Amino acid sequence: MRKEFILKLLNLNNNYNILEVKEKELITGDRVYIVDIDLKIEKIRKNLVCPKCGNSKLIIHSRDGKRKILHSIQENGKRIYINIPKARFKCKDCNKTFTY
Repeated sequence: MRKEFILKLLNLNNNYNILEVKEKELITGDRVYIVDIDLKIEKIRKNLVCPKCGNSKLIIHSRDGKRKILHSIQENGKRIYINIPKARFKCKDCNKTFTY
């Protein structure tokens, strides 16, 4: 699948980037069926500022490595999973941590 088509189909704007598309197949005899589609999507983070002090000097504090299913769509017998990992940021000035 083309990544631009997937973003349009899911009504996601240009603030998202598709990192990975995995299709899980079921093979029966001479037929191959795609039963699951797993999308890993990241949110493009531009011009982030600290919610406490408004500073833009941030570091990535941690990334959520767990697989979270934000949305599951049933389409023609296929399950489509959309995974958007979250990131925690830390302000260099006031040490506030927050998730975006």
